[in-house]
Amino acid sequence: MSSNNLSIVVLCGGKGTKMGKIAAKNKCKSLIPILNRPILFYTLTWLKSLPNKTIYLCIDRNEILQEVNQAAIEAGLKSYKIFHDNGSGVMPILCNLYNELPEKVMVMCGNQPIPTEDLRKFIETNSPIILGLYRETSDVPPIIIRARQINNHFRVESVEERQNLGLSENEYYLSRPYVIAKKLLLKNKLFQKRMELEFKIWWDNRIETSGILLDVPYEIHYPDDVSQLKNFLGKHDF
Repeated sequence: MSSNNLSIVVLCGGKGTKMGKIAAKNKCKSLIPILNRPILFYTLTWLKSLPNKTIYLCIDRNEILQEVNQAAIEAGLKSYKIFHDNGSGVMPILCNLYNELPEKVMVMCGNQPIPTEDLRKFIETNSPIILGLYRETSDVPPIIIRARQINNHFRVESVEERQNLGLSENEYYLSRPYVIAKKLLLKNKLFQKRMELEFKIWWDNRIETSGILLDVPYEIHYPDDVSQLKNFLGKHDF
């Protein structure tokens, strides 16, 4: 997949209730400061190195608009669009943006910085669906992926919704970022609010799915996750 005409949807809102006071003080997880800058700054700094992209910064309320714009400016992001999603969930966002999207779109969280070299792996993998795979998480995701490695990516062999019982060999947790072919977005008229459940539906309909194993912190959910992300970001130059 070429990065030409790539749309990237960055989810910047949410209350982050599991984070407690630190999220409430900073309005959302993406705006929690690490090393004196909001997490969103690091996410956008790595994103801006991808060529020929359109970035949508999705917010669920106006009270975070100023801080989100400021993070984008500090990251040196010269062009982006603000999309007011009102907390609708990923699938409604993508369907509302449908007419503006190119053939494929990347979805990621503002509170989960991903290095540029890892983002390029998603762009360079040719598959209708490309998922972020993880071996560790502080939260319990609803979907477990079983996959086998093929060169620099993984071929997904099963997508299972289950209670977390730990991971067996060749099993992974699913999280953002992920890349989806535009043609899949309107397959279900009654789409799910949780994108992970859409992946299960698409898999059951035999849609080819690949994965990228990421050695970066899983999306933050709890206060202790901030320290892990701080250690990770401290190893890079910004």
